[in-house]
Amino acid sequence: MSRIFHFFFSVLLLVGSTLFSGNFAYVTNSGDGTVSVISTATNTVVGAPIPVGAGPFGIDVTPDGKYAYVANSGDSTVSIIDTSTNAVMGAPIVVGTTPRGLSVSPDGLFVYVANEGSMDVSVIDVSTNTVVQTFGGIGNAPFSVVFSPDGSRAYFTIINDGTVAFVDTASKAVLANVPIGSDPVGIDVTPNGQTLYVGNSGDGEAGVIDTASLATSLVFLNNAPRGVATSLDGSRVYITDQFGPFDRLNVIDVASNTVTNTITLGNGAAGIAISENGEIAYVPNAADGTVSIVDLVSETVLSTIAVGSTPIGVAVIPETFSVSGSAKKDSFMTETNIFNKLTWVAPDNITANRYLIYRDSVLVGSVPGNQLTFNDNNLKRKRSYSYTIIAEGPGGSGAVGKITLKSKS
Repeated sequence: MSRIFHFFFSVLLLVGSTLFSGNFAYVTNSGDGTVSVISTATNTVVGAPIPVGAGPFGIDVTPDGKYAYVANSGDSTVSIIDTSTNAVMGAPIVVGTTPRGLSVSPDGLFVYVANEGSMDVSVIDVSTNTVVQTFGGIGNAPFSVVFSPDGSRAYFTIINDGTVAFVDTASKAVLANVPIGSDPVGIDVTPNGQTLYVGNSGDGEAGVIDTASLATSLVFLNNAPRGVATSLDGSRVYITDQFGPFDRLNVIDVASNTVTNTITLGNGAAGIAISENGEIAYVPNAADGTVSIVDLVSETVLSTIAVGSTPIGVAVIPETFSVSGSAKKDSFMTETNIFNKLTWVAPDNITANRYLIYRDSVLVGSVPGNQLTFNDNNLKRKRSYSYTIIAEGPGGSGAVGKITLKSKS
């Protein structure tokens, strides 16, 4: 998801013919076949809901934010929303039976759809918006899917088997089926790709999987864990837990795999999406028809707003800005500094208070909002580095720029 999903279910929006740019959260309303749009600047619903198919469930967007893909579990289709016009594009794409979760590959070329009913996966080519492949054999009732950060693997929760299927995206071969717990639903992967977290809705636990060794462990939560999202720096995991009538958001410390706090939500907490600056979470409450907006810094609920009927999936789409870079080296006597120089253009719709610079998901620096350059020093030679720059604006707003650079030899 773009990196930004891969929580329980994973949207940008527009109302009428007026273009909205900046930050929006998109919520699938399974009960009335629509998608609601929330302005993250004001935390209010904007415009009329967007009609899609029956029983919309999972949702994700292309990395450039131009298109949102919605899995309609009630009619076994996928709807596409053009986020520049907020209109549904063309006829829905027919996929397998009862599609639940879906995910756009990190390169933005394909959408993988987990079809619970037909127990297979539909692969949509984004360039043509057609199903180009269907493959099965991954287990009984695939439910959610998330890609590894490099896109080489797709991880599926298999709800009836209590496993997570590891799939090679090149060959579509199943590399492993890892037992993890009862009725696994939500799933996400840490930014370094090393650990999966799974919401086991049937036994009240979070499953933890080492993606290299396949070793597993469990974190006790409570009743029915569902939505999963990792923080930008990979230090925390947030998992919704249905403990009605007031459900909870569990905060898990990744280093110790212990719950450090629980935050009270509404009734029927389902998916979860985190703002690009990592400070705000949006959680649909399916039984209430609301979304809880959570400040992850103070770990308190800021507000609860009404959306459509039975909200399930959610995603947050930030404004983007362009980043350029060049590989450099400075030599003085016997010392050589290998560094990358990053330069960016300020976001159009956000007044940045500061910029946070992440290299390979690790925070390496911050600069004030009036500075648009950063030198990343003392790098290794001839190595590729992936940078994410977060513009932090007022009220939890944010924008993101990304670039990959190879350092000098």
